[in-house]
Amino acid sequence: MQTNYNWKLSDTQDMRLGLERAQTILETELYYGTASSTGTPSPDFGNLVPVTRATNSGSTVEEMRYETFAVHNWTLNSRMSLESTLLYEISTIEQSGTASRSRDFDFIRPKLDYRFDINKALQLRATAERQVSQLSFSSFTASTNNSDNEKDTEAGNPDLTQEIEMRYELGLEYRLPNDGGVLSARAFYRDIDDVIGKVIVSSDPNKVVSATGNLGNGKRYGIYLNASTRLASLGLPDAVLSSSLNIWDSRVYDPILGAERRFNGRGYASLNFRHDIPTFGMNYGLDLRMEFDGGEKNVEVDSIQSNQNGTRLDAYVSKVAFNNITFKLQVDNVLGSDGCRERLRFSGLSGSSSLTEVEDSCFDGGGRKLQLKMKTTF
Repeated sequence: MQTNYNWKLSDTQDMRLGLERAQTILETELYYGTASSTGTPSPDFGNLVPVTRATNSGSTVEEMRYETFAVHNWTLNSRMSLESTLLYEISTIEQSGTASRSRDFDFIRPKLDYRFDINKALQLRATAERQVSQLSFSSFTASTNNSDNEKDTEAGNPDLTQEIEMRYELGLEYRLPNDGGVLSARAFYRDIDDVIGKVIVSSDPNKVVSATGNLGNGKRYGIYLNASTRLASLGLPDAVLSSSLNIWDSRVYDPILGAERRFNGRGYASLNFRHDIPTFGMNYGLDLRMEFDGGEKNVEVDSIQSNQNGTRLDAYVSKVAFNNITFKLQVDNVLGSDGCRERLRFSGLSGSSSLTEVEDSCFDGGGRKLQLKMKTTF
C-alpha cells in the first residue's frame, strides 16, 4: 500500500513525498520421513518412518515494513539536473514455531542522481545510493533440496540479515547524428556489507550443516558497454543492430572455503537485429546471447557447484494480415545449445578436504522450440 503527494516548488524544482506499508507472511512446515524397515510409520509423515526434523522445520515468519520517502528534482540549468532521494525504512520481522524471535530494523537510504548534457549529443550521468536488500523468507526455515540427490533438506537460519550496499555508477551516452543510434558506457562499483551465501550453522564437526547466512563484506564492480545503430548506410533505414558487452567481477571472503571467491556472474555479450518492412507490414530479427564462464558458484559445506549456459540464438518473423491479426513465427534456441553443471564433492569441508567426486552433467536447455503466435485487438 503506497500513497504519494507531488507539488512544484518553483519553475525549476518539484517535490514528491510518499509513504508505503507492506506486510509479508510465510507459513511453512516440513515433515521428513523415510521408508525404513525399523521404526513406526506415521500417517502425518505420508506413512513413512519419521526422521528427526531439520532445524527450523516449521515456522511462521511475518514482516511489517514502513517506508517514508522524499524525492526532490532540481533543474540546475539548461544542461544539468539533480535528483535527490531520501528514504527511511523501519520493519519488524517476527518468527514463531520451532524458532521464536523478533527483530527490529531501521535503515536510511539516500540517493543522488546527477545528469550533465556536455553537448546535444553527449550526456554524463553519475549516481550514488545506499540500497538494502529484501530478504527471502524461505531462507528462515528448513526446506527440501530438489537439486542435489545427496541432500534431503536445507536448514533454515532465523538470524539472516539484509545485504546493505553502497552503489556508485558513472556513465556516458552518445547519440549518433540524424537519429542514427546510441553508444553508451557505464562503470559501477558496489561496496556490500553482509553478503548473503552459505554459512556453517552446526557445532558438530562430524555432522556439518549449512544454511543461508551472511558471509561478511564484499565488493562488486564492472562495466556495461552498449551500442545501437540504424543500418541506413547499407540501404536499410528501418533496420537496427544492437550489441552489448557486460563484464563483471566480485570478491567476498567465504568462511567455508577459508578464502576469497567471486559471488556474482562474469557477464555476457549479446547481439540483436531487427528489420521492419512497413510496406509489407512485417518485421524479422534475431537475438544472440553468450554468457562468460567462471562466475557465480554455489559453495556448500561439502560441495561446490557452478553452472554455465550455452550460447543461445532466437529468431522470429512477424506479419500483420487479415484485419490486423499479427502472426509471429518464432524459433527459440536455434543452435540447440546445452546448459551444463559441474558439482565437485569433497570428503569433508569443501575448503580443507580432498576431492572425492566430480559430477559433470549437461541438459538440452529446453531444446529447439518452434512457435506460431497470433495476436489481435478487439
